[in-house]
Amino acid sequence: MIDAYRSATLINARGTAAGLEEDDIESPGWGIGLAVVGLLLFLNNMGWLRLSALVPYWPILLIAAGVVLLRRSMQRKAGNGTAV
Repeated sequence: MIDAYRSATLINARGTAAGLEEDDIESPGWGIGLAVVGLLLFLNNMGWLRLSALVPYWPILLIAAGVVLLRRSMQRKAGNGTAV
């Protein structure tokens, strides 16, 4: 256990020394997405929103998420000097 702890500490130290920014490690998108889902469920429970009317359109959320992830990936590659 001690060796595993020391190894993990060294790996973490190298990761921060390599220039990884906090934004690269954790994105606020997960928190925002969770808050939006919670808000939608709350509004549905209060009767102010009918989620059953939105059910046919849920694939649009998957498409949008894929486009955002693809765009970020391409921007990071372009930022590293790699041709897109």
